[in-house]
Amino acid sequence: MKTYTVGTRVYYTGDMANGSSFGTITNCRPADRFAPEAVDILFDDERFEGDTTRTTKGIWLNMFEPSIGRRFWLADEWKADQKAKFEEMEKRFREAVA
Repeated sequence: MKTYTVGTRVYYTGDMANGSSFGTITNCRPADRFAPEAVDILFDDERFEGDTTRTTKGIWLNMFEPSIGRRFWLADEWKADQKAKFEEMEKRFREAVA
């Protein structure tokens, strides 16, 4: 599993109740007997109405691992994935209309 550091930029894909957003890791929590290693994320948007810290706490690192329905990405990985998908879509479109 990767090691994450304070200041790392992340992307949350959102779900039915929460919109997507970029954010920054603000704290790394060591594993203890109750939970695995985790991070706190300060999101860029106003996701938590009235909460000026906008921090989600205790996101387990396995949430960043590639999987179907993945919710958390390192920001650079997400941008590269989106770029690759767009390029593939553009290639298929050009083949379809050629």
